[in-house]
Amino acid sequence: MADAPATRVTVSVPFLMTMMLVSLFASSLYVPSLPRIADEFAATPAGAQFTLTAFLVTFGVVQLWHGPASDRLGRWRVLRLSLWIFLLGTAICLLAPTLDVLTAGRVLQGLGAAGIAVLPRAIAQDAFGSTPRGTQVFVYLSMAAALGATIAPIIGGWLDILTDSWRTGFILIAVMGAGVLIAAARQSGQMAGATTDRPAGPRGVLRDCVALMRYPTFTCSVIGGGALRAGYFSFVTAAPFLVQETYGADPTVIGYLMAALTVAFLLANMVVGRLAKRLSPIALSIAGTAFCLTAPVWMAVSAWMGAGLVPGIAVPLFLFGFGQGFAVPMSNVMAVRTDPRMAGTAASLLGFWTHMLGSLGSLAATQMTYESSLPLAGLIVVCVLVGLGVFAALPLANRKQPA
Repeated sequence: MADAPATRVTVSVPFLMTMMLVSLFASSLYVPSLPRIADEFAATPAGAQFTLTAFLVTFGVVQLWHGPASDRLGRWRVLRLSLWIFLLGTAICLLAPTLDVLTAGRVLQGLGAAGIAVLPRAIAQDAFGSTPRGTQVFVYLSMAAALGATIAPIIGGWLDILTDSWRTGFILIAVMGAGVLIAAARQSGQMAGATTDRPAGPRGVLRDCVALMRYPTFTCSVIGGGALRAGYFSFVTAAPFLVQETYGADPTVIGYLMAALTVAFLLANMVVGRLAKRLSPIALSIAGTAFCLTAPVWMAVSAWMGAGLVPGIAVPLFLFGFGQGFAVPMSNVMAVRTDPRMAGTAASLLGFWTHMLGSLGSLAATQMTYESSLPLAGLIVVCVLVGLGVFAALPLANRKQPA
């Protein structure tokens, strides 16, 4: 593993956590307002939903640029450009007179948000390095991401109700983005400059990506964490159908189930943040992934016994969220630490592959039937076993890792 940059930088941890929140709020704060948007622009539901798709596709693809660019140009230069693009896109969304203009604004938002989401992990690696404190910061970033994903739609829904307008959510997003820009400008001198002099351009970036994938630690961390995310997205995709078709419950129950998963994730983050002072990220990843196996086993036993919604879905979701709260932050730590000279590139690749592998889990869940939760339990077992096998191989992989 390469040595860390000689110059250590310092940044505010709450600032990094707020950056994570901004990108997540931009993604889903307005989701409860999609029906109102469709009505206002006389569009179909699919047309309104495409504004979300436009954001997610842009976000998923262009994040491959932000990290490598920050390795070459410095974190502040790329972050500043990302924030200005993000604010421009937000302003366009806020003032959009048509659905097409709103969609264009969402594309610009996604372009900027990708940088805002990728860079906190790279900056955290620059600032704290491979230290127990650095590991704790990665846990805090995971906590911010989990919290943001949960509360953003809730806040967006309340804003829509209280103000009778979908545009209010974009005002809040603009205020948050401007706040991050001001805070970032104040700390710009504390952010790392270029951490590598490797060639720029598509070929140079591709070489960096290939070089990172040659490190077994990076590849195993990405695959192991991605397998768990695939299990998570399969859970999230299938849960609404299981709740309604298998258990005959009201759709509003889904919100409570997702809240239970998030609470479990956050509780595990609190525990793993303390354990990280004494145990290695590899050990914690293996322990968390192994614990995730309790979720599908519990689900399968509950289905066989004909148990109800709480033991059949709610408890497994809680167990799976708790195991993920251990393993996911630790896999992120190991991936971004692989080569500190390319922390930005590592953060970009990590986000991209997590997004892609998670999508595979969601796609697999759409192909199953929902007469019983057994097919979902089987899918999650496969995802968890893949992750567990990959993480368990990491100690051996580290001994073979190139210098």
